[in-house]
Amino acid sequence: MKKLVIYYSLSGNTKLIATNIAETIGADLLELKPTEDLIDSGLMKYVWGGKQVVRKFEPELLPFAKDPKNYDLIFLGTPVWAFNFSPAINTFLAQHLPAKKQLALFCCHGGIKGKTLENMEELLLKSGNTILGKANFIEPLKIKSIEQIQKVKEWAQKIIKQIDMSETINFDDFKKVELRVAKIINAERVEKSDKLVKLEVDLGSEKRQVVAGIGKAYAPESLIGKAIVVVANLEPRKLMGLESQGVVLAAHDENDLPVILVPDKDVPSGSSIS
Repeated sequence: MKKLVIYYSLSGNTKLIATNIAETIGADLLELKPTEDLIDSGLMKYVWGGKQVVRKFEPELLPFAKDPKNYDLIFLGTPVWAFNFSPAINTFLAQHLPAKKQLALFCCHGGIKGKTLENMEELLLKSGNTILGKANFIEPLKIKSIEQIQKVKEWAQKIIKQIDMSETINFDDFKKVELRVAKIINAERVEKSDKLVKLEVDLGSEKRQVVAGIGKAYAPESLIGKAIVVVANLEPRKLMGLESQGVVLAAHDENDLPVILVPDKDVPSGSSIS
């Protein structure tokens, strides 16, 4: 499972929490940075920050170093501004709203969090997301820092355990998955997609069409003749209008590019994997 912690932080409190979450669960970090941000000093930051929240301002954000679409679990954190989430988070939710993801929400505040987390949750639920938990922290850079860091670590671990329990399958379920070796006999890019490749594969007793999201890592011509592993008994589904009759197994490297799983030795096409 790929995990990402997304946050905005002006004074450093939310950054402290986000960093500790990422270290605890082995997640990547994505800091939301406006192209023009408030200065973290003086009382005027509260005045201007509050006005931005009330006006539902959406500041322009710098390009993301990580793509949230590539992650399964997202922790989303914000400081509380005017009893609500920060403008940078507003931009993220308005322009990059996750869909059908698992999320955990957190915020940092000076004593009153308002409905910050509830407002975030309401928006996220509309796009089919699942909210696994919510937590708030009171100025962790200043108040009981050690205790709050321990609290955030325990909370993050609880979220992970919750997922691990929900994703456990029994052996009978595992036996239902049909993994088979297939040989690629033809490959071509899917029109208007830089990611999808249409494969024709030989499963020994039959040939099938499989559409795989491996185009950024592999040129189609380099795939022909390669032995791969596919899930052969999934219900067909359509991708970009093309029917895919299986799923290619692949890992991802440090650059988030797919790496196809291949047999260690030559085996006949259609061989079962158990």
